[in-house]
Amino acid sequence: MRKAPKRYSVTAKRTIVATVVKARETGSWKDALAAAQKVGYRGGQASLEEMFRQWRGGKAKAKPVRASKAKAAPAKIAYTAPALATAVMLDPVAAQYLTSAIDKAIGELQRLRKQYAR
Repeated sequence: MRKAPKRYSVTAKRTIVATVVKARETGSWKDALAAAQKVGYRGGQASLEEMFRQWRGGKAKAKPVRASKAKAAPAKIAYTAPALATAVMLDPVAAQYLTSAIDKAIGELQRLRKQYAR
């Protein structure tokens, strides 16, 4: 298996790029490569040129940003209240219990309405 390449720290990259900038002012890429290797660069000339293009004097080149794919909102299921005929489909004992519970709730709500409407 191939080992992952050892990365340069940000300060090391800045030092290498600054050295390349100074060397390129007076010489060629070969001179820049020799100067960069003196300050710790371990790669070849093509990689140095690529690093220089990406950093451009110490500033990273902006990477293109991919637009995120918008996820569709889950479809909302419309809730419909069951019809009152549902009570009829229940067995007679359950239907009677349900009817009496509804009547008690309505009576309690009417009592509270009278109490707080004053």
